[in-house]
Amino acid sequence: MPDDRSPEEVLKSLQKGRLAPVYLFYGPGEFRMEKVLDQLKASLIPEGARELNLEILYGGETEPERILEHARSLPFLAERRLIAVRRTESFSAEALSKFVPYFHDPSLSTCLIFVTSKTDFNKPFYKTLRSLGWAVKFEELKDQEVIPWLVKTASEMGFK
Repeated sequence: MPDDRSPEEVLKSLQKGRLAPVYLFYGPGEFRMEKVLDQLKASLIPEGARELNLEILYGGETEPERILEHARSLPFLAERRLIAVRRTESFSAEALSKFVPYFHDPSLSTCLIFVTSKTDFNKPFYKTLRSLGWAVKFEELKDQEVIPWLVKTASEMGFK
């Protein structure tokens, strides 16, 4: 079983233009998760094309078939599409299993991100994402990491 990726690894892949077609974002570091999602949105999709190529969907509200249909559709006036599926834990095990075949033949023009507050790596959905190296764990920052992270984040926002 491969180790789960870190948020920093995802950002390095983004800089190199080598994002995976699917990710599972999980863990207690919600603020860091939102920052990475924001960076993916800003880098992947030009502002003028976001309305057509960025979708935020919710587990339990959107059927897996509809999400997969959107994931397989081509981007419009952009190179990539970004689909974030929040509250993935709200899907039933049966619904989650409908995504697994897509993982073996994903659309390379879509980055599909599942965001969840709970994982069960015994279920095929989670187990497959982890085995493909697409699970990204967002840890809470340790005490000694907080100040350097705050300084870096403030600098990125233009503050000193």
